[in-house]
Amino acid sequence: MLRTGVNIDGTSKSLYAVISEGVPGKVAYFNGSKVEHYIEHPTEPDRVIPISKQVWDKFDAPDIRTPRERIELDISVEQHRVDQLERQAKSLSSVSYDRGLQPHDELREATARVNELREQRDSLSD
Repeated sequence: MLRTGVNIDGTSKSLYAVISEGVPGKVAYFNGSKVEHYIEHPTEPDRVIPISKQVWDKFDAPDIRTPRERIELDISVEQHRVDQLERQAKSLSSVSYDRGLQPHDELREATARVNELREQRDSLSD
């Protein structure tokens, strides 16, 4: 059993038991290498419970992030991709690449996406 909570008598609560109490919200963060998904604990407002993206997507709970925070997450993910592609392009600079797009093309596309997301973020009013 995945322990996510403790009852008054000290026994563990399963994820299912916690969820059945109702999930007030969900949130996602970028940890520097991947997106982590969480739900808010139904009875402890300052606590979140890590869950998979598939489970997170199925929850009808509201995403508690602001539109700016959502775009910031997208920017972080895309910037991480740009950084990876830059490293790949440098290591393959003289090597032919046969996967459809050249690393430099993918890098240009990813960089354009980061710039587009930044423009969206900057156009938001706080």
